[in-house]
Amino acid sequence: CSRTKKAVEELEEETYEFLRNAETIKSLCEKLTASDIEKSERQLKRLQQDQEGLKEDMGDLAGKISKAREMIQSEEKSIAERGNLFRNIDDNIAYKKGVEEVRRAALVIKGIHFKMDEFPSGEEMASSFNAAKEKCEEATKKVQYLRGSRKTLETKINERESELKKKEFQNIDQLYHAESIALKTKHLAITDIDSYTKALKKALISFHNRKMTNINKTIKELWQRTYRNSDIDYIQIKYEESGNRGSHNYRVQMISGGTELDMRGRCSAGQRVLASIIIRLALAETFCIDCGILALDEPTTNLDDENARSLALMLQEIIKDRSAQRNFQLIVITHDEKFAQMIGRRTFCEHYWYVHKDENQHSKILRQDVVE
Repeated sequence: CSRTKKAVEELEEETYEFLRNAETIKSLCEKLTASDIEKSERQLKRLQQDQEGLKEDMGDLAGKISKAREMIQSEEKSIAERGNLFRNIDDNIAYKKGVEEVRRAALVIKGIHFKMDEFPSGEEMASSFNAAKEKCEEATKKVQYLRGSRKTLETKINERESELKKKEFQNIDQLYHAESIALKTKHLAITDIDSYTKALKKALISFHNRKMTNINKTIKELWQRTYRNSDIDYIQIKYEESGNRGSHNYRVQMISGGTELDMRGRCSAGQRVLASIIIRLALAETFCIDCGILALDEPTTNLDDENARSLALMLQEIIKDRSAQRNFQLIVITHDEKFAQMIGRRTFCEHYWYVHKDENQHSKILRQDVVE
């Protein structure tokens, strides 16, 4: 369409050019002489012929212009129709976009309604708002307090910086370095002491366990050599750790038929006395090297004759075993003369000392010979 319009404009310009030329020729003809007129007539004829040709050309151009205008109108009509089509297409696109936006908006509204259903009621919201408001007020108060504290600290820092500029704090870095070295040295020493303490504690526990094993072994041997009844096989000291300071709890147990039972509340008075004597003898044997003195005070209290006799025989064995020890002494304080006689015998000693009161209630000591 644009090319056709341009061609019509070019043809119109050529036509206007021919008309101007014709006017020019006409003005020239008026000025010419006869010869010129003849010449001009010939030229005029030629020009008329040319003009006729031009008129024919102009007729052809007019037809072409008419056709071109018809084509332009047709193209403009087609453009108008296509514009309507484009508008319809744009409207359809806008409509579809609107439908899609409406669908998305419906989904968003649905989600908002769903979230709104999850929200608490108005009272709960008011309560939450009041709680949040109180927290905000508390936070504001705290911020104000911290600001005041900050100003106070800044004032103190300035004061301390002023103090550090005084003469007595001039070598404070060196003093701090020296004290820091001393503190680290103390920490190292404390660490070493802790290590040594743990090692010592471990060694003491090991020593304690070994000694308790020896004590229970000695107690078992002495009990089996002394006790004549069959209800108790032997006794032992049971120990358990208590707390974190290495202390122990001790209790005496009796073993009967492989069953361990605490002796407290289950044994007779004689059994308790015999167990006490045997335990002390075992402690002396374990912790004393060449124990020189053994002292027994009323060892036969609550013992029957059979167990008293067994105790006497056990003491005889101890005397026999210690006879080569120069500093050994056995001191027995008892009201049972028969027990004293059983301990002594002439094999081990020849006399014992008898303490009594005379008629004036004065204590007297008499030497009594041991009877075979």
